[in-house]
Parts: sequence; structure tokens; C-alpha cells
Amino acid sequence: MSPRISPPTWRHGKKVAGAAWAMIALSVVCQVVALRATWYSVDDFRFVALATEGPPGWSYLTQPVYGQLMPGGLFLTWILTWAAGYNWVLTWSVVLLMQVGAYVYVLRTLRLLFGDRPAILVPLAFYLFSPLTVPSVAWYSAAMLSVTLQLAVAAALYAHVRHLREGTLRSGLRTVAWTAFGLLFFIKAAVIPLLLVVVTLFAAPLVVPGVRGLRDALRLLLRQRLLLVLHGLLLAGYGAFYLVTGATASSYVPVGVERGIGLLPYIGRVIGETFLTGAVGGPAGWQPGAGHFANAAPPALLLGFAWLVWALAVAASLVFRRGAWRAWLVLLTWLLVADALFTWLGRATAWSGWELRYVADAAPVLAVCLALAFLPVRDLPGNGNRTYLIRPPSGPAVKATAGVLAGAMAALSILSAGSFGKLIDTTEQRAYIGNAARALAAAPAGTAVYPTDVPMEMPIPATGLTDLTSRVLAPVAPQWAVDSMRAPKPATEPRVFDDKGDLVKMTIKGGGLLGPPAGLPCFPTIGDVVDLPLSTDGGPLTVAGLGYAAFADTTASATVDGRRLTLPLKRGDGVVYFPVRSAVRSLPLTVTGGTCVKAIAVGEPAPVEPS
Repeated sequence: MSPRISPPTWRHGKKVAGAAWAMIALSVVCQVVALRATWYSVDDFRFVALATEGPPGWSYLTQPVYGQLMPGGLFLTWILTWAAGYNWVLTWSVVLLMQVGAYVYVLRTLRLLFGDRPAILVPLAFYLFSPLTVPSVAWYSAAMLSVTLQLAVAAALYAHVRHLREGTLRSGLRTVAWTAFGLLFFIKAAVIPLLLVVVTLFAAPLVVPGVRGLRDALRLLLRQRLLLVLHGLLLAGYGAFYLVTGATASSYVPVGVERGIGLLPYIGRVIGETFLTGAVGGPAGWQPGAGHFANAAPPALLLGFAWLVWALAVAASLVFRRGAWRAWLVLLTWLLVADALFTWLGRATAWSGWELRYVADAAPVLAVCLALAFLPVRDLPGNGNRTYLIRPPSGPAVKATAGVLAGAMAALSILSAGSFGKLIDTTEQRAYIGNAARALAAAPAGTAVYPTDVPMEMPIPATGLTDLTSRVLAPVAPQWAVDSMRAPKPATEPRVFDDKGDLVKMTIKGGGLLGPPAGLPCFPTIGDVVDLPLSTDGGPLTVAGLGYAAFADTTASATVDGRRLTLPLKRGDGVVYFPVRSAVRSLPLTVTGGTCVKAIAVGEPAPVEPS
């Protein structure tokens, strides 16, 4: 016979709520302090560059990005870019605000299920101070996916629990709305409906009055037919559109390509190493990752500690709490499907299993499931004597042990977050953008500025134009400079940006220099036409340079990229540069006034090295 336990009292309302809000505020302060050096990095510049193309039309919002359809993230980036350019305070404030939104929904779920009792602060603290969420908060590109998904998961869980307990259709419809919100940012939101079904089938006996087993849970699920149909239609529509857009081809590891790691080893890495250590305050150690960020590198001792802690936690809950396995099944479902399977399908690289951003979305699920595995739910008939199989131990020894464990995990969390923050170095990125902004502000309007690649320490190389200064620097450039870099005109003294962000004189690199036939000072002219041996496939950065000698200021002209270009030539010896975007196999050049064409070169623009 189960021991009788006095029903919990709910008299701590204002104090517990106040403590929870204070913890949320403290969590945000800790993140700001630990990650104060963060700024735009790697993929962030690509997203900003995409946002500078113009209004957020259909093609912009629905373009696949690294295997994702993320119109919500692209639209958010467009708003932030056009509102303030590279304003990290604004951008990070939006990220932190969404993170706080996820915190609040987890708190609301805990209060809904367990009331305002001090014990809910423990699972809440797991979420608020877990290093699992730190890397994704520090990196805008990751936050667009992970933080928004955390918000969607936390809000959908709250709405679903409320719907199960109260039966209101409005709450049920909110689960569909939050799933749709999540899908606007991250494909992993497609797992939310599965999470809600598992909660209904297996966790309902823990949270819903009158549901005692699978048969009751099935009846409860069938009463949600409308919501199931709506979720199904949402997923079917999203899936069809995802396939039509060909988004899978843009993934890190496209479908049909052999993965660098098998599914089972990946599960062991992402759950058994990264998640478990992060959930106890790890990983403590880090290894190099994308840009200036880092991936988990938990030491063996911490790995053993994490396994021991979670093994004891699960075992204790199964011994004491009736139906605790149901809570762990919910968490395991999310980890296996969303964080292991989905990530393996699209991101199964040699290092992705150590990236905490791919398991950050499990943190709100962990907080709720941890509470369900140990705490009695309020307002359930007989929850006082049906919650526990065996009376949980109490007393000074238990409290001391719990205090030591909590202290160790808190110390680990501080160590992990602090050491991660110290690895962040955005000095070069900040300096480059700042120098470029000042150089453009000082340059005379109309200066010919040609596009170049931005330095390698900024964005991850990508296809298209998003790595060019014409896109990356657009938010800090006056319109005349944007127009010049995106559609450069022939010029005798063009400028380009060097690796420091300074605007300097331009030359050509990577191409061959061709002179006139042997013994001739100039290319031969037939009438007023010089047939130059220019051969190139063209491209977004391809530039030709024409060396000449002119008796007076004059012009030359040629048909390039299907249009007639007029090349300005100054008196004396000089070089005139012009872009070549399409293939050219010879270049008939019309000259006047006895101009001597002495050389032709083709390549990419580059800064003149200081002498």
C-alpha cells in the first residue's frame, strides 16, 4: 500500500513568483556579463548581406539557407538590418527578449502544474543557468533557430498542458499557432506535434485529472481530432513546400550523401556526451568551432560525473515517484527525434554532435520533465497519496547532499559559461566594419569603389554574392557607395577595401598580363579598333585593366556584358579598370586620338600593397 503523504500546500505564491522573476533577471545579467564580447560573426554577415538586397519579397523569404526554410528568421533579420544596420545592442536585445519569453512560458507551465511552491525553482534553475543555451544566445545565426524554437516549444507545451487540463479549444489552437511560429524559423519545430502527442499518451496520467492509463489517454487524444488534423495539415503543407523549394540540396549534408558519422554513434555523442554534460553544468572544456565560437569538449571525469548524476536521478525518480518513467519518455522522445535524428539528417558532420546549439532546444523540455519526474501535480484527486510509491527521504543529510550537488553544478555552469565567453574575440570583425564605415563617410561622393571578398575571419565562404563587400558593408555604406560596389563603372583610380576595412587604391590579382606582339610598343590598330586578346569567363569579381598612353584626355569604348562601355582615359600613361561579368574571348576596343594600348590584364580586384 502506498504511503500517505500530506497534500502539498500552495501558500508561497508571491514569494515564489518573485524569486522566479529574480532568477530570470539574474540569468539574463549573467549571460550579458559572460558573453559581453560577442558580436556579429560568420553566418551573421551572410544573413545581413541577404537582407540588403531589397524589400522582403517572396523569393527572399522562401529561399533555402543551409537546408532550412526560415522566412521568420530572414524577415526578422531584414527588419533589424534596415532599422539600424550593424546595431548589436538592438539585435542582441531581441535575442534575449525571445529567450526570456521561453523562460516565462516554462515558468508558467511549472506554476500551472505544481502551483507556487518553492520546489519549482529547482527545475526552472536548470533551464535558466544551464550552459546548454549559452552558445546559441551568443551567436545571432544560431539564436534565430534555437532561441525561437525554445520559445515555440515552451509556449506550445504550456498551451497543450492547459488544453489537457481545462479542455479549452483556444489553448489547443495556440499549440498549432506556436508550431507554425516555430516552423517559420527552424525545421525542428516539426517535432512539436509529436512531442504533444507523446505528452498526451504517456504523460497525461501525471497531469490530467481522471486519466489513469493508456486507454484513458487514447480517449483523450481522440477528443483532440481537430487539433491533430490541423497539425497534420500544417506539417503536410510545410513538407510539400520544403520539397518543392529543393531546400534539402542546400543542407550541410544533403539527403543521399553518406554521413560522416553513423546515426547510433551520433546519438551517443549528442545525447550521451553533449546533452548530459551540459545538463549538469558542463561541458567545462571547449574545442575550436565555427568562427570564434567553440564546441563542447567535456573531460572524461565530467562525463562520468554526468552519467552518474543522471543515472541516480532517473533511478531515484523511478523508485519514489509513481509514473516517473512517463516524464523521462517525453524528454527522450524530443532528444532522439529532434536533437539526434533531425540534426543527423542535416548536420551530421564530424563535429556537429559536440555543438551545444543543437541540443539547446531540449532545455525547456528538460525543465518540465524533471519537475514531472519528482513533484506532485496540484489539483489531481488523491495526489497526496498517489504521487509517491515510497516516501522520499528528507532531513539534514538529504538537504546537505542536495546542496553540495547544486553547488557543484552551479560552479560548473559558471566555469563553462565563463570559459566560453573568454574564447569569444570579435575584435577584428568590429574593427573591420567600423573602419569601413569611417572610410566611406570620409570618401567623396562618387568615388569608384569596386567589390572584393571580405576577410576570411568574417563569414563562412558561401555561394552567391553574400561574401562581397557590396553586400556585407551595405548597412554602413551611403547609397552612392552601394551602387558603385554593386554596379562598378570604368575608372582610372578605383578604390577597394583591404583586410582592415580601409579604403585603398586598387590593382588586379590572379590574372595574366598580356602585352602587344613582340617588337611592337602598342597593340596594332585597324582603323580605330584594337582587337585585344582578352579571354575570361567573367564573374562577380572579375575585372580587366587596360594599360595605355594617351596624348590628351579622351575615351575608348567596348561592348562588355552586352552593353557599350565608355572607358575614360587621362592624358599620359595610365590604367583604366572595368568589370567583366560574362564570358569574353576577345575584346574589340574603339580608340581615338592615336591612343596607344600597351597592355591588358584580367583578374580580381585587390588592394595595392603599401610600399
